[in-house]
Amino acid sequence: MRGGPSVTERERRIVTGIQESRDFQTKIQLGELYWVTGPMTTLALEAAATMPPFVVDEEMPCPNGLIAYADGLPALPHPGGQEGVTRVRLMTWVRAGGKVVVQTFAAGTDAPDDARRRWHAAGIGALRWYTVATTDLTVGQEVDEERLTPTERACVFLLGATWHLMQMPTLAEPRTQQAGSDKKGRTPRGRTPVQLIDLRRLAERHTETDESGRHYTHRFVVRGHWRRQPHGPGRSQVRLQFIEPHIKGPAGAPLLTTRDHVNVWRR
Repeated sequence: MRGGPSVTERERRIVTGIQESRDFQTKIQLGELYWVTGPMTTLALEAAATMPPFVVDEEMPCPNGLIAYADGLPALPHPGGQEGVTRVRLMTWVRAGGKVVVQTFAAGTDAPDDARRRWHAAGIGALRWYTVATTDLTVGQEVDEERLTPTERACVFLLGATWHLMQMPTLAEPRTQQAGSDKKGRTPRGRTPVQLIDLRRLAERHTETDESGRHYTHRFVVRGHWRRQPHGPGRSQVRLQFIEPHIKGPAGAPLLTTRDHVNVWRR
């Protein structure tokens, strides 16, 4: 790299891009790590499907982090329009100034065929992870759904729903676990602990009557749903709140089930 006034604008942009990439990697390495278990992933996917637009910095548990889902997401189309589908397994987020940059990753084997051919031709070989999309979100503003591809929308709203759910003490149970040892049984120094997010048991709300005074004769499952909850001085502010799934009805009453909807709650 040349120095002094002979450095071109293109070279400055290359150096700036390299430095920004290093800064992002450092922030992710020093950020929080989360592993979301299968049942929590299922609930987050259900919540994300009906989640209204959210303000990104109001839901984030920390400025920078990496999150992995136990079973990955259902198959999604490649956001670039390539043929085939991909299965997102990792997401990272980094807050940089007025933006939050979200990156989604799939296993290298889920990359489009043309990308794998380019890697092979360049002598790179098989990559472990493939970058599906990079999405910039504006701090302090609601997520703009219109500028997101369907795959980006699915990933960003899943991430937002997961952020929200993992911070609900009545629903999620976080545990901290040190990262595993290497092949020789040694635990690396400075390895960041991983936050494991599990579901708590399905809560029961024992209620004899509904709002109109009608008596319940059975217990039944209330599905999770979103509500805009007033709060603050004089209840003048509104925040997004997920109402967790729960069982409602008189204590000890028979549990009402239907043939077209079966609720499975696993630990």
